[in-house]
Amino acid sequence: PTGLVVNPMLELVKVVIEERVTADLGVEGGLKGEATLQGSLEVSVLDPRRADIACFKLAPQCRDFKYKVHPCLNKSSYANNILEVRPGQRSFPTGKCLKWQLKTSNENFLPVTVSCWQIARGDGTE
Repeated sequence: PTGLVVNPMLELVKVVIEERVTADLGVEGGLKGEATLQGSLEVSVLDPRRADIACFKLAPQCRDFKYKVHPCLNKSSYANNILEVRPGQRSFPTGKCLKWQLKTSNENFLPVTVSCWQIARGDGTE
């Protein structure tokens, strides 16, 4: 029989990925100026005894985005799409380990479009 494969990080790491899109839209739905996307990867290692084994494989990074890596992480590994601690660091940093940002004036980037119109009423317009 084959042995049970155990993930040593199971339930020992909490990962939160957050992205926020900010844009100023006109009444007709067009983008005014630039839209900004800001995102972050936040890591919380729940067992300090295992904090040194946390490592993340990232998808290839899009050159349109600006990225910022936590100073405790290995920049040369990050260049190869891996987030891991720098040599000499004892544990994965808690909090935001990676941040990214994109600014664009391309309306196709927006995840939704909004259009507003007035409704004529007998006593005025809404």
